[in-house]
Amino acid sequence: MEVLPPSGGRTSKFRASIIKILIDNSFPDDLRAEAAHILEEKAYNEPKVIEDHLLTIFQNPNEAEILRAAAISALSRYATAKSTIPLIKALSSSSKRFKARACSTLGLIQEKSAIEPILKLAMDKKEHIHVRRSAVEALWMLEANDTIPSLVQLLKDKSEPGNFRGTIATAFGKWQDERALSALLNVINSQSEPWWLRRAAVRSLKNSREPRITTVLNKLLNNNDERLRQAAMDKLKTANSEL
Repeated sequence: MEVLPPSGGRTSKFRASIIKILIDNSFPDDLRAEAAHILEEKAYNEPKVIEDHLLTIFQNPNEAEILRAAAISALSRYATAKSTIPLIKALSSSSKRFKARACSTLGLIQEKSAIEPILKLAMDKKEHIHVRRSAVEALWMLEANDTIPSLVQLLKDKSEPGNFRGTIATAFGKWQDERALSALLNVINSQSEPWWLRRAAVRSLKNSREPRITTVLNKLLNNNDERLRQAAMDKLKTANSEL
């Protein structure tokens, strides 16, 4: 069953109907989770009421995991200080879904007190890759610049999963920090790195008109790998179009 958004002046009634679906356990879990997703997409009135409902669902072990995870995500729209401790506790949950969602929500609400436990998740090689990737993205959202040296070491570690290193490269491209940029350029210039990671680093670069970056990209135009040449060409074209 698909829940359609309101039109005209029916927003209040729509919000009430969505909340009813969310809290009424006679509805299917997937429909209630969809209600939580709708609340996440747009900030509705009575945020404290919505926050209370979402927290109640999330903290209820008898609710379905899919619904509790959706509630964690929706809290990114409504969380106040009362949600902080439950969300941080979720970082040590046995559920990888809860941990990943909590990382994202804590990043979106800019909860700086979560930086240390989120970094711990990113650094833990025994942790599920989805959780670790969510942790890296959250650290960028939190502008946790002090964690960059630790993330640089993870990016350098060739024993780490490829998609995890790629996530770090992508995050570094968003980070306006000299250490992150240097790490990306080192990856691009390294012949020992796989082409896909080097390409990910190229694609993540910002400020492509900066001389140091332009030099690296122009050098790649003569690379033997067509995929790297194309990535460099695309990035240079984008930079020129922005002139």
